[in-house]
Amino acid sequence: MKKRFNIGLQIINIHDSYSRLVWRGITEMAELTDTNLIVFTGEYPDKPTDFYYQYNLIFELITNKKIDGLITVTGSLKTYFHRNEYKVI
Repeated sequence: MKKRFNIGLQIINIHDSYSRLVWRGITEMAELTDTNLIVFTGEYPDKPTDFYYQYNLIFELITNKKIDGLITVTGSLKTYFHRNEYKVI
């Protein structure tokens, strides 16, 4: 029996037009390739606004024990996230 891969998608949201377009394309490809897609939606990491940190607790669930690969939509994450803060999981 063939292993079904688990791919994660790290994205800010799926309610604006850009993110929705990206999400739909990745969802369609996951269906075509018989791949599980796990979507991790949060907000801007380290956004200096009260309570945004609560949205980002979801990102702590991203580990290589749960997923085989990760697609990160960096265009939506980069506003308050610095390159040296990324780490390999």
